[in-house]
Amino acid sequence: MSVLVKGMEMPTHCMDCPFMESRDNDDCILQSDEANEGFENWEQMKNGCPLAPIPPHGDLIDRSKLPWNAGWLEVSESCHDHITFVYVNDLFNAPTVIEEET
Repeated sequence: MSVLVKGMEMPTHCMDCPFMESRDNDDCILQSDEANEGFENWEQMKNGCPLAPIPPHGDLIDRSKLPWNAGWLEVSESCHDHITFVYVNDLFNAPTVIEEET
């Protein structure tokens, strides 16, 4: 499972990251003690960073909640036009997982 920190920009350097213990101690609280001890330089620390940027986006939805993935939409030969409407309607009303960034 992942965590989204709303309003946080991706740090460009470890020392700019709020997850550094302090400026005196260059340990990252998001990484294990063994990893923190094993880093020889900032590049290695950055390569082990668990943070990942999320590109600009609209609302992100859970596709598994859509009827054709959830298995609760029954399809018959006589309702193709209705099915298309249901698909489009359900896309617009799908549960939002991560809201649009403004």
